[in-house]
Amino acid sequence: MKKKLTWIQTLNSRGSILGNGLPMEPILNPFTLIQFQKNFRAELGGEWEVDYISQDIEKLDEIQGDVIAIPQNLEGYIDLNQFKNAVIIPFIDIHQKNYNSIKSIILNHC
Repeated sequence: MKKKLTWIQTLNSRGSILGNGLPMEPILNPFTLIQFQKNFRAELGGEWEVDYISQDIEKLDEIQGDVIAIPQNLEGYIDLNQFKNAVIIPFIDIHQKNYNSIKSIILNHC
């Protein structure tokens, strides 16, 4: 059975962006964002289902997954005590596309 990783890319409040877990490059160039998502899925492997989401801050309790990935620059918006399965992904690893390091963080949490 596949494990599920839910990656919070952005946080919003009723549709207004509060925080973005991405470097500026993918925001300005959607192709870069799609490429990051595709490459990271490949790095993680076929035994994982990966969902990239924008989550309403008022509905954080609705997030489901075996692991919840939260970019470091979004952790200030989230009470991490409500998630036993959350991992913080260092922003520098996202920016540098260090897929192997991100994968290690996620796998070490399981």
